[in-house]
Amino acid sequence: MSKYFSRLFGNEGVKSRLGTAIKDSTLPHAFLISGPDGSGKTTLAKEIAAALNCEKRGGELLPCHVCNTCRRIYDDAFVDVKTLKRQKDKMTIGVEEVRLFREDMFLSATESDYKIYIIDEAQRLTPQAQNALLKVIEEPPENVIIFLLTSSDDAILTTIKSRTQHVSMQRFDVDMLAEYFTRAGGAEHIIDKNALGELLMCADGRIGRAKELLGGGADAVFAMREQTEAFISALKPSTPYSVLYTTIKSLPTKRDELTDSLESITVALRDLILLKFNKDAPLLFYPVREVALALAGGITSKRLIKIYDIITDSLDDLSKNVSTSALLTNLGARIKLI
Repeated sequence: MSKYFSRLFGNEGVKSRLGTAIKDSTLPHAFLISGPDGSGKTTLAKEIAAALNCEKRGGELLPCHVCNTCRRIYDDAFVDVKTLKRQKDKMTIGVEEVRLFREDMFLSATESDYKIYIIDEAQRLTPQAQNALLKVIEEPPENVIIFLLTSSDDAILTTIKSRTQHVSMQRFDVDMLAEYFTRAGGAEHIIDKNALGELLMCADGRIGRAKELLGGGADAVFAMREQTEAFISALKPSTPYSVLYTTIKSLPTKRDELTDSLESITVALRDLILLKFNKDAPLLFYPVREVALALAGGITSKRLIKIYDIITDSLDDLSKNVSTSALLTNLGARIKLI
């Protein structure tokens, strides 16, 4: 196991490479860290911030997590580590917000060697905001480190990508997630190992998402799995459209709940698509391979891929504040035309 960034599970290659760069003073000044919500992007950024400013940098572990600086960084109480987040009432991060954030980068550090700037949901930056950030990425002030955290690389300008160090967060299979929660605790209330396995499959390989599911109770998760299974079963070409329509209308209308539901459907569809090309492919949704194989056998690859694209388009629309009722109506209409 790596001696670097011990609060970040897995990602051993990334931890070793970046930890060595810190030791050798060769760390890049700007990072693009990509991965879905709950995959550890913020944890990695804070681990690097703590490692750069740790009061025990010469010790065996980096960062130490016990010195005053490390603890304050993790408590969001360290003045030289700043985070820019999208305002709750807005869908994007605008150019004026970035300009104010950028201005602070040229001020001297208050109490540390490095100033750290984290931009959460960087995919929400407008093109103008990204361009405003480009200048400081090209010519950064001394000892300033910038982290762009994104769930979608496609939304980041090529000019930004080419000037940042890209880090892609690892996804974990069910066995690795189970290992994590066995070690860290948090799943003691679920006695049935099969139930725990099904719950962790819903996490889509993300520790943060698994924590949310375990904290929210198994009943809600299993209900969502049943809903996902019903949706997938209704996708067979022989299914009357009235049945598919009823299934779609049964999906939740609250934005957050619908997002979770559609994400669960994409994971199930991903399993079926992979099985069309490799019967031994690792699965993230279906615990019983024979069940998934039977479903995949009844739907063509072309249909599965088209529906997957429709669902991901719907998730994108949800992030743009489209009405959920209108979205569900459009979802049914688009699937009907396949």
